[in-house]
Amino acid sequence: MTAGIRHQAESKLPAVVTVPGGTIEVNASTFGLKRCHYVTGEGTERQLDPDSRSAEGCAHLHRAHPSLSRWLGGVPMIVLLVSLAVLTMQLAEQVTDCPRRACRYSRQGRAVMSGQARSPLR
Repeated sequence: MTAGIRHQAESKLPAVVTVPGGTIEVNASTFGLKRCHYVTGEGTERQLDPDSRSAEGCAHLHRAHPSLSRWLGGVPMIVLLVSLAVLTMQLAEQVTDCPRRACRYSRQGRAVMSGQARSPLR
């Protein structure tokens, strides 16, 4: 539990934390928080909103603006595909650009390597 930006308390769930004016009841499910309510001393309940910087806050962006959320998810995919294409081209260049092998297996390369370069006009 945080107050502002400072860590205040920690507990195993389900938890009931006493605060001025009432209690905060928290329970978790397998996928996140199931219940996070502020219960006053009179017994009235109010659901607490998640911090917008948390994972649940990001899920709120997806519910409120699904097209923006899809776009933000698609940008990293495009960057990944472009970087994979560049990596593939660089690897292909390294594999195919072997001057020692080219000299070893070509006739002209052997003549140049052995110092016996001949003119094709002779």
